[in-house]
Amino acid sequence: MSAQGVPKCRRLLMVAAMLGCGGIALAQAAKEVYVNRYEVQIREGKGSAFQAVARVRKNTPLQVVEREDRWLKVQYQGQEGYVLADSTSAQPVRGSGLGGLVAVPDTSAMSAGAAHKGLDETAAQFASHHGMDPAPVDRLIEQRRAISGEEWVAFANEGKVGPAKPQ
Repeated sequence: MSAQGVPKCRRLLMVAAMLGCGGIALAQAAKEVYVNRYEVQIREGKGSAFQAVARVRKNTPLQVVEREDRWLKVQYQGQEGYVLADSTSAQPVRGSGLGGLVAVPDTSAMSAGAAHKGLDETAAQFASHHGMDPAPVDRLIEQRRAISGEEWVAFANEGKVGPAKPQ
């Protein structure tokens, strides 16, 4: 027994239990961040190879589940997925808010290089907005959807190409 009358083993168990409860409380107090881009896709996995589970607009609050390198695992309306950390901010973003009133989708953040890959619907919007025939882009989108995110990452790793290449 220790000087205080409580065995050392029992004191260690009590301390461990208190730390465990504190960890649970911290995990439950999820941090809230706000989308700082016109529109962000929440994806099934870390990367554009994964399908979008939701699209959110500027200043939408997201609950952070955990941080994984440059990615945040977030929760939004009961769904979990990943967004790049730099597409969020700790506070809502100030601005005119007129972006949502414009009838044409905002394709200013998309480069022609990103659009021609045909990875999502914004590529079709880009083509249409710039007077291009969206049919080839639509075909690329359908081909892309036929491959799961896991299959794409495995392919990229195997060929040591793309963003999934091993370090």
